[in-house]
Amino acid sequence: MNASPSPIIPELPKAAAMLDRVRAEAAELRSFTITFMSLLLYVAIIISSTTHEQILRIDPVKLPLLGVDIPIVGFFWFMPGFLFFLHLYILLQHYLFSQLAFRFRAALERETDEETKNHLRRSLGNLPFLHWLAGQHGGFMNFLMTAITVVSLIIWPMLTFWWLQAAFLPYHDNTIVWTQCAFLLIGYCAAGLFVGENS
Repeated sequence: MNASPSPIIPELPKAAAMLDRVRAEAAELRSFTITFMSLLLYVAIIISSTTHEQILRIDPVKLPLLGVDIPIVGFFWFMPGFLFFLHLYILLQHYLFSQLAFRFRAALERETDEETKNHLRRSLGNLPFLHWLAGQHGGFMNFLMTAITVVSLIIWPMLTFWWLQAAFLPYHDNTIVWTQCAFLLIGYCAAGLFVGENS
């Protein structure tokens, strides 16, 4: 009886061969993140310019730069869910990218030449999340990379969700308030899972 052939184990890619893909996906992720953070800033400007009197009188909200009036109740009903799904999408994109970054880091650790390792690390691009996962920054720079990642992906979106809810409380619409609470709670859970998967 012939023995079954041993399975073919694919050769693991080298770090240098993965660098271009890592940089390309990092650049795309950076664009997504900057767009999302710009939207958070835009929403924060709208919230800060909205008064309790305006909410109680149900006066429309004027969009900055565009100068367009939109219904204030519709804004506070629609925006939390819209931001929630965008935030969930951004977290999912970062999670998927982290799997590639971990494979790149493993390939980097298999390199025997220290000069090659250092060159590849210096060529990672300018996405702090990637340097947080695959770089070897120490001291203050490591703290800075971690702080930028945590603030931009977790703290800032969560504070915006909370601010949306707090600003709309004078309207006393239980359905909208509880919907906002649900989005806020699920957002906290998603952020916690993201941190757990990448720590």
